[in-house]
Amino acid sequence: MEKITTYAEAEKIFSRGIWRRCIDGSSVQNSKCVGYCNFSEHRGFLTEKERRKHDCMGKNCEHYLPKVSSSSKGSKIKASSSFDIKELNEAIKKYEGIRIIRAESDFSGNIRAYYTAISNYDINKLQKEILLKTNINVTLVKLPYSFENAVEAVMKGR
Repeated sequence: MEKITTYAEAEKIFSRGIWRRCIDGSSVQNSKCVGYCNFSEHRGFLTEKERRKHDCMGKNCEHYLPKVSSSSKGSKIKASSSFDIKELNEAIKKYEGIRIIRAESDFSGNIRAYYTAISNYDINKLQKEILLKTNINVTLVKLPYSFENAVEAVMKGR
């Protein structure tokens, strides 16, 4: 199975009406889901309780895909039309060993862009370059990918 890269993609593939299969094998209504886990040993949707138990956010887990909500209720992350991952990656394309995997905006308008890299980069310089080229102020957060997974992710984006 090819790796799923967004919560919406997981919804398209695995939705069964309003019910979603969670990583513990239970079925819950979509409204209770806050994310999706891509980890091959327990792929599935996550409730807030499961996300806390697995500490997905705290670990910046590369397998965790947050649910994006267009309303201010529920999820702490909202959809934003003011940024696009392709646009962010285009801004840093001259740096061949880095790729932004996902980005999210909180309700304050702060944008976190999660990236992987196969080399070391001056992150402050990259953030400034993105701001200059796109007028989008981002905070770059490195995902804890293994070197092999980082290479695969970076090359997939080229």
